[in-house]
Amino acid sequence: MFGPGHKVLFAIITYLSLHSMNAVADAPILPSEQGVVPVMLASTLTALKMANAANLQSTPGIESTYAYSAFLKGAKTHEAKITVSRGGVRGRDKYEIHGKAKAVGIFGFLSHFKSRFLALGHLVNNRPVPDTFELDKQSKKSTRVVRIKGDVLRVTRNGVVRPPKATLASIDVLSAFFMMGACADTKDFHTGRHGYLMTLLSFGADGRGMRCDYHLIDDDKDEYEGTVWLGERNGFVIPLRFEFEGAQSGLILLDPA
Repeated sequence: MFGPGHKVLFAIITYLSLHSMNAVADAPILPSEQGVVPVMLASTLTALKMANAANLQSTPGIESTYAYSAFLKGAKTHEAKITVSRGGVRGRDKYEIHGKAKAVGIFGFLSHFKSRFLALGHLVNNRPVPDTFELDKQSKKSTRVVRIKGDVLRVTRNGVVRPPKATLASIDVLSAFFMMGACADTKDFHTGRHGYLMTLLSFGADGRGMRCDYHLIDDDKDEYEGTVWLGERNGFVIPLRFEFEGAQSGLILLDPA
């Protein structure tokens, strides 16, 4: 049986949760993170928003690639590389997020999981408005191709084309976490299969970055708590760390540069 905590954890790096296990994460704590006490700092949130807006206004085109690792019970289970770009030839307000992910170690051996993904959109008042979301996923037992254009979802599973239907929420998972620029009051997002509503409980700053604490419920009515740490890296305010707790728990970390 697949637990809900792991489902949302790996949805954030585009749907890695299909090969989850009944396990509770014992994720490593970095030495530099030990003994840090969260501090509520509204000024830090404001600074992140201002930095994101300034980058949009002053930079004709920027692009950066980030690597992430996911853990369960202290073991590395998945890797992802995500490239974020904004402006340039597509237009100052346009953005693109693309990348790939795969299972590693024993998880990779058992599942043969890998995926490629893409999100295209534009910014209105520094907030993302998605235009396109695509996900190609393969595993040992199945393939799944997701295409979203506007508000229409099309899915091909194991070569069988399913009837189109409306999307589950207003924004895809990539746009929600890589283009918001700061803790959002709510995040209503989808992965192409599941919809999620995250409500901000509190925010602050600690030694890991800007901390956003959320309550999350998905379209299966599973509920859990999650924390996302944000920080500026190479011109973008991006997630540095994800932690979620529920029936299962897990961790995703931005790899050191």
